[in-house]
Amino acid sequence: MGQKLLRIFGKLFSKPELSSTKGSRLTAHEKKHLEGCLKRGGILTCPDCKGALLEGPSGGMSLNCCCDECGSEFNLSFWGDQAVFCERISDKGPRDPGERMNVYRGAITLCLVIHLLIT
Repeated sequence: MGQKLLRIFGKLFSKPELSSTKGSRLTAHEKKHLEGCLKRGGILTCPDCKGALLEGPSGGMSLNCCCDECGSEFNLSFWGDQAVFCERISDKGPRDPGERMNVYRGAITLCLVIHLLIT
């Protein structure tokens, strides 16, 4: 009985699992955060530190973005307000993206436009 209670409380009060290395797919918790951003107005924020994600190179459904606070980089694909494919293209921040920051523009509002067109 005691072991069962410990497992239940462990699940209730444990921190959500997060991805952290380059090439790893985002966890369900991180995807839910990004989908929630779209539902709340379309401005994407970093699942690591909640800083604004800056728009970078894109093609097809794929959009690269970088956090303006911690430097984490992501490759994201959405269909409407659903995250279809999300992975890290850098290790988890804080980090300095250095020269790579030149490829990133302003905060991502393009996703809101795509979201409105699809839905």
